[in-house]
Amino acid sequence: MSTIPATDFLITEGTPDDLAPRELSPALAARAPRERGLVLEELTLNRDHEGLLSHIPFLRHRERIYWLATSFDLGKHPIFVFPLNTADAKLATIEIEPGETFRWTLGEGAPVAPLHEIRGGIAVSIYVASSDGGARALGQELTAAANAVRDDRSLAAAIGRIVANPGAAAADSIAEVALTIPRIVGAVLAKAHDEVVGVFQGYFAADSDWTGKLAQREAGATIVLGELR
Repeated sequence: MSTIPATDFLITEGTPDDLAPRELSPALAARAPRERGLVLEELTLNRDHEGLLSHIPFLRHRERIYWLATSFDLGKHPIFVFPLNTADAKLATIEIEPGETFRWTLGEGAPVAPLHEIRGGIAVSIYVASSDGGARALGQELTAAANAVRDDRSLAAAIGRIVANPGAAAADSIAEVALTIPRIVGAVLAKAHDEVVGVFQGYFAADSDWTGKLAQREAGATIVLGELR
């Protein structure tokens, strides 16, 4: 059974294996954990690309596109969700005319994984969706999705088991958590009759170099992340 809604694009970077414990060299094992984080610097959807948003090819009204980001690591930190409230939702939303290219940027970027001491690595998901609702309704939808992720008991229990014994965490248990999050988000958005346009999923190991991994393109969509140190 698929855990991700049908989308026009699915962009991935890395795999759950990148976060699973592995044998470290003595040099890496001796290093103190580093503070690292991620921001979203750019999101571009090429409306002219064949297949992208093909389910609404003859739009005759302005369309509201928005994104929602979640992230977690193997440390004792709650799942991070942005935007979490109506005020932040305005930063993650843009209205476009039919045929326009959607390109979102925000100065130094919007938070995807706040700067903190990470353990194992960061698993990131960014969902892009379209909404016919007004700004107020959209803000409420994003708040509901964020709360659904943060309050889901089975998800919290799965993360709790990983955090309790991260040394024994397997890639499949990390993958299950990473795939449960879009299932929860997708259910909330479906209830609001919003359509998921695409999904980005990335896995970034805490002890690896992220250079060259932070810009990804697929089917006319571009995601550009920036590293925080």
